[in-house]
Amino acid sequence: MRSIDYRRHGQRDAGGVHLNATGAALARRLGADSGRFDRVVASPVPRAVETAEAMGGRVPETRVELATLGASVEAALGPIVRWSDYAQAVRRSPAVARFARVQAALLEEIASALPEGGRALVVSHGGVLEIGAVAAVPDAPHDTWGGPAGYCEGVRLLFETGRFVTGTPLRVGPTA
Repeated sequence: MRSIDYRRHGQRDAGGVHLNATGAALARRLGADSGRFDRVVASPVPRAVETAEAMGGRVPETRVELATLGASVEAALGPIVRWSDYAQAVRRSPAVARFARVQAALLEEIASALPEGGRALVVSHGGVLEIGAVAAVPDAPHDTWGGPAGYCEGVRLLFETGRFVTGTPLRVGPTA
């Protein structure tokens, strides 16, 4: 079995592109508890790269597909309160469904390249993360996953026999 820890970037100041001190500290703390990753992939946006570096070390690979939803997807989303809202948007909107297929294919490509038992860290952004995760495990109980991913939160995706078999939300507890 292979796994991907797919996480949202850490906290930044409003309008900023880099992590703030709180975001960097949280990412370092999570990275210290996460163990080693065989592959680290991030959005090319600085806050995502900085989060991945703080959590998993060197970031040899960035993927532009992880960077943004795009205007047509954002317009099609509507109000989002829970992970299940993203799953519904994938089902009802052709634009979101197309985006979801691209995200799921990228995650499958990353997982397939891992050695057996391998682990990857993927760092992206709110919305991109949730759509990719619900597309990777479309039959998961998204209604039990709660609200969208906060800073450094995400989902652990398990990949076996050429497909994702489960997803488990990764929540961040208190930082104190």
